Amino acid sequence: MKHLRLFFVFTLAFFGMALVPTAGYAQCEVNAGADVSICAGESVQIGGSPTIVQGGPGASLTWSNGLGSGANPTVSPATTTTYTVTLETSDGCEETDAVTVFVNPAPVAAFSIGNTGCSSTPVQFTNQSSGSGLEYSWSFGNPASGASNTSTQNNPSHIFVAPGNGTQSFNVTLTVTDANGCTASVTQQVTVNQSPDASLTDADIFTPFEMCGSSGQTTFDITLNNTSSTQTTNTNYTLDWGDGSAPYTGSTLPPQTHTYNGTGFFDVTYTVQGANGCSSTQVYEVFAGSNPSVGLASPGSTINLCAPNELVFPITNWENNSDGTTYTVTFSDGSAPVSFVHPPPASISHIFNTSSCGSTSIGGFPNSFHVRIIAENPCGFSAATIEPIQTSSAPTADVAVFPGTEGCANAPFTFSNVSTNANFNNNGNCVSLMTADWSISPATGWTVTSGSLSDPSSFSAQFQPGEYTITMVGANPCGSDVVTIDICVTTPPVADFTADPLEGCVPLVVPTTNMSSSLNNCDNETYLWQVFPATGWSYVSGNASSQNPVFSFNQQGTYTMQLTVSNLCGTSVVTETVTVYEPPTVVLNPIPSGCEGVTFTPSAVYDD
Repeated sequence: MKHLRLFFVFTLAFFGMALVPTAGYAQCEVNAGADVSICAGESVQIGGSPTIVQGGPGASLTWSNGLGSGANPTVSPATTTTYTVTLETSDGCEETDAVTVFVNPAPVAAFSIGNTGCSSTPVQFTNQSSGSGLEYSWSFGNPASGASNTSTQNNPSHIFVAPGNGTQSFNVTLTVTDANGCTASVTQQVTVNQSPDASLTDADIFTPFEMCGSSGQTTFDITLNNTSSTQTTNTNYTLDWGDGSAPYTGSTLPPQTHTYNGTGFFDVTYTVQGANGCSSTQVYEVFAGSNPSVGLASPGSTINLCAPNELVFPITNWENNSDGTTYTVTFSDGSAPVSFVHPPPASISHIFNTSSCGSTSIGGFPNSFHVRIIAENPCGFSAATIEPIQTSSAPTADVAVFPGTEGCANAPFTFSNVSTNANFNNNGNCVSLMTADWSISPATGWTVTSGSLSDPSSFSAQFQPGEYTITMVGANPCGSDVVTIDICVTTPPVADFTADPLEGCVPLVVPTTNMSSSLNNCDNETYLWQVFPATGWSYVSGNASSQNPVFSFNQQGTYTMQLTVSNLCGTSVVTETVTVYEPPTVVLNPIPSGCEGVTFTPSAVYDD
């Protein structure tokens, strides 16, 4: 650098400053723990884990609010409270920390009970709880009622199961949970009048409440027995057969036989009166009939089909089935089953969307689907099946590329046909009839090295640098499909960059421009910037993997900037040297003494 000599007049002032050392203490650290929320009435343990993070000689803890010196005291505040812990050591270290326990008010659980009477009459419960975002859990204390012993409703009703002729009490509990997870519970006793037991059994214990006969039979007898557990206190019985005939009524109920003229389901309504005035009613469902019949007709032309293909199957032989018969049609191609209640439709249609190659029908036909219908009622079932159904589908084109969709110039790429559903189903024999037509775009810059563009399985090619699209059209007698694959072909990189300036004073900011040869190629190349020595500089923008980072050199010296460029084809390195100088210093020559009126011209030397 140039040496500059400056001449100027200036005034100097000097200021003094004294440094006073401060006393040193040992380091200590205390942790009161994280703030926590609890519900009113709950307890929680506070303090860290550990509470004394870093102590010293004679370390001791003191908690506020009279909690003493324990590391993790348990607190039960009624309202939100902050607790402070202090750590002291014998060498003069003192540290404090605080934790706040937030207390959420608990909800209030309350409910009222509606009119109570006979246990067979629902009892209404009205929620009177208070709190925000409440959820409800009711327990009626009546296990005999099964799943209905609980409820999550706001205002539920409940029928208590209490057979007998007296009274019976149950403990009903409501638990409420608010938005903070706080809970409250309340229990009240409910007393109801017991109701008589309305139990019946079918004399035929093997098929209760089912009368099954031969096909075409329309007259059926049923015999019902009174099995009420409260017979000694029952005063009256009513039995309505549900077919329009006259009900039975009497003070006793001997075995009752009834003849149904017709088939289907009938509701038998059984009512029992108790001595205390309570009554119970139970409805029993009776089925009269025989196992159903059903048929499924083939539409013909069920082989050598191309999917998607719709077939229509007539449903037959169902006319004599009784009400209550259900029909379920299943398809072995994986489609969801379809169900009907009697009477079924005249036919069922289905679209076969996939190839049956690889499937076996229920009757053992290879490469085949089947359709099956099952008619069912309480007396049994019947089934009918249509098979074989043989389908093919157009191929689903797909291509595999080795070694991948990015590679190096003049290295081989292999393209393989990995299409699915390529086989054609010919009378249950699935054979490969797929053709493949390959094309490459652009039409130049490549050479096929093995196979050909008409090979249905694979071919290999080499490429010059660039981007290419490979297209395959796959076809069989049921149709065609197209797939395209984009590949990127590149070369090993040649690292290059410019940096300006390469010389200057501290701090020296040096932007870079990455000019590597593969910068605009389609591959995913990476950059690694390094500066030697590793200290005395920093990034202004970017980082070690940026394309064009900006550096700042903060100390005098000579630095080597290095750029390493890598891609899948190789690595290249380039360096550049940066020289950094210290800023110039000013040396002032002594100023001589003189009398008033004499002019002095001080001289200063500006040097690097």
